[in-house]
Amino acid sequence: MKINNFNKIGGTEYRVSNQINGYISFANYVVEAQFLSRFRVNNDLDFKEWAKDMGIYDYGSSPIKRIQMVLRHAEKVYKVIKKDEFGKYVINFSSDDPVNDILNNLTEGSEETCIAFKAMLNFMLKNPSLRNSKKISKAFFVYQSNDDFLSLYNSDILDDISNETLLSSSAIELLNNYLGSRKPTSELKRMCENIVNKKNSFAISHIDFGKLKITYLNSFNDKNDFETFIHSSTHDQIFKRINKNRLRQLLEGDYLDLFNRLMWGLNLAPSSSKNVKEYSNDNLHYEDTNRKYKSILSLKILTIPYSKSTVDNYLRKINDKDFNFMNDQVRLAGKPRADITEYFVGLKFCYYYDIPPNEVRNFINASLDVNLFPVSHAPGGKADMSYKDDSIACSIETTLHDSISSICNHECRPCILHLDEFAKSKSLKQVKLILVQSKDSHPDLVKWFQLCGEAYFNACGKSFSLQTYNFEQVAAL
Repeated sequence: MKINNFNKIGGTEYRVSNQINGYISFANYVVEAQFLSRFRVNNDLDFKEWAKDMGIYDYGSSPIKRIQMVLRHAEKVYKVIKKDEFGKYVINFSSDDPVNDILNNLTEGSEETCIAFKAMLNFMLKNPSLRNSKKISKAFFVYQSNDDFLSLYNSDILDDISNETLLSSSAIELLNNYLGSRKPTSELKRMCENIVNKKNSFAISHIDFGKLKITYLNSFNDKNDFETFIHSSTHDQIFKRINKNRLRQLLEGDYLDLFNRLMWGLNLAPSSSKNVKEYSNDNLHYEDTNRKYKSILSLKILTIPYSKSTVDNYLRKINDKDFNFMNDQVRLAGKPRADITEYFVGLKFCYYYDIPPNEVRNFINASLDVNLFPVSHAPGGKADMSYKDDSIACSIETTLHDSISSICNHECRPCILHLDEFAKSKSLKQVKLILVQSKDSHPDLVKWFQLCGEAYFNACGKSFSLQTYNFEQVAAL
């Protein structure tokens, strides 16, 4: 059992509500931006702008660089991207089954985290009735090779860690280490000295209990309760109680928060909330022949998941920038707004062109699960939707960007290149771009796309046409 350096997947630098979708979207961003020669490992500003524009995460005005940390987790932990022989990043998951590819990525390799995650999955499969989320997660956090996961599940992890820690160091040393944070305040230092020396109540009486309570003392009712405990307890007892409180805040705070977001993305938790009481193995299977874990949904594909009237209703809400409907839908909550917008535009055109459910994947390029619910947006290098209409190569692109600068950086050139690649694959000389945009888009946006499209395709010897809609107009089709 680990007593420090606990197992952890992901980091707070990318606290998206659905970790799986968040990292799939990030992988697509890296490949697409790299394709456009805009990606740099130190281009933090472009990454933060993309995350905000896509509705994935808003870093605000934080000056802390994030992209290198997110990139490291994407490549080394989730393994959604990898470098090819030329040193370029490429997608490392199947667009047809990304969730299960990531699930197996998390169990491959000899890293301690991979070993612990695999042990946890095996435990969940063998013990379907043991579902307590805090017990499972804490057992994962402290697991190391050759541990018995069931024993960890049934033990008092916080108490065991504190007892084992006391075997290696004295309580006085540990109190100084644990109560002395990386940036200890003068009050905290005085309190540590008072506890260690057990002199008198002066330092305790004059501390700002409100500030220290959040981090170390929230298991005490008030300052008097804390002071009584200090003067009536041994150093070992003091250390154990305060250390258990510190560990509880850590493992049931940020660690559990990130872990539940991951479990939700893998269909192993009912939501991403820290208040989830149980995990479930109902959707978890192990294919022994392929030696792969599978996280699936139990429904069968019978129809497109949302009726035409529901799709139209959601598109009208999107047109008004009202995304609250996502919060009421388990399969939508936590996903980037741009992905959901692209998804419902795609479904509407499926209804418009009478595309049957079993052919939806041939039309919509986004990643969809086995029941045609959205997983992530279309991968880099492809249009949101593409199809052949007689002798015309057509692509449909969706954007939530409003400003000309954002459109130029993130949409115009990619949309044209996507359409050209599709036209080449079909050996067609006529191309058509259908652009679905926000009602608040810059009025010169259509002119910009028309000029860029004509200039590019005329130089390629192709005939270009452009058709534009806002989301309300698409709903009315």
